[in-house]
Amino acid sequence: MAIAQRTPTSGTLAASATGSITLPASTTTGDFLVVGIANAGTTNANAPTGWTKYGPYSAGTGQSVSVFTAPYSAGLTLSFTNVASVAAWVCDAYFEAGNTLQLDGTPVAASSTSNNATMTTGAPVTGSAGDYEVLVYAWTSTATQTAASGMTVDAQQVNGTTIKVSLGHNNTSPLGAAVTCTAFAPTLSASNTRKTGVGVLLQSVPPRATSQIGALDVNVDLRSARPETRAAGLGLNVDALLSHPAGQVGGLGLQIDYAYPQGVQYGGLVLDVDMQPVTSRRVGTLGLMLDYVPSLVGTGIGWGGGAFQSPGGPYIEVRWTTNQFATAGGIVVGWSGEEFVPA
Repeated sequence: MAIAQRTPTSGTLAASATGSITLPASTTTGDFLVVGIANAGTTNANAPTGWTKYGPYSAGTGQSVSVFTAPYSAGLTLSFTNVASVAAWVCDAYFEAGNTLQLDGTPVAASSTSNNATMTTGAPVTGSAGDYEVLVYAWTSTATQTAASGMTVDAQQVNGTTIKVSLGHNNTSPLGAAVTCTAFAPTLSASNTRKTGVGVLLQSVPPRATSQIGALDVNVDLRSARPETRAAGLGLNVDALLSHPAGQVGGLGLQIDYAYPQGVQYGGLVLDVDMQPVTSRRVGTLGLMLDYVPSLVGTGIGWGGGAFQSPGGPYIEVRWTTNQFATAGGIVVGWSGEEFVPA
């Protein structure tokens, strides 16, 4: 969906007075507001809290215009305190469903002091595809502005006979990437010597994805009662085992890190472990976390029918085949102090 606009509003500010702008109908939280204020002087109001000011842009004595922008929320102040010259303002709200809006670069202004009826417009360059161009103009008479080909004048507002402002937009939308916008030349119904036009580019920003376990941004080190960093701990993506493994007595879902020492995860496996009714502190009791790290060498272990055992004696040699312990095939498994390794 492309950037769209609501129906603009306009009004005036007395010299040195404080007044509030009127929001366009249906303005909602997340809309991006653009206000143009033109003064019969070379300065404009300061930006209220929550607003950003660009300008003033001036063609000379008795004329200037500034652009104010803000993302709308219920707490945003709409009150502006004017400087010591009368002013006229225009306002509109812009939006794109599902995205937020911001400026693409800074506004670009162009002014003319020639005594004629032709205005000029700053021509900003888009930084990315999808931009929408807002146009703001100011001049020093009550003359009516007529849009140039390729643009639309959305609102005009005069204050007395000394200053007038208008708001419009580029009809080409969305704009492509690295596009130099047209320097539109709208006309006035009478000649004027102080005229300014400002091009303002809006761009949409999609929402940022929420980080979660297993996402790229999350480093997780699961090691109960071991604060030190283990092999393959850096940059680990952990898969939550939500389903229960094959039905058996005491079956547990156990996450195994099958990794090279350099810290590259090689894949998570689901291992079925039988809880043994033993109280000794030997390998095979409940709560085991297994690291299978091929670069380490340890002492071979055996299986005594109900639990892992020290090597030798009548015990069966323990091996590892793809994703489970076995008594034949695969790799002989050893124990190196605190974890399983190839023997």
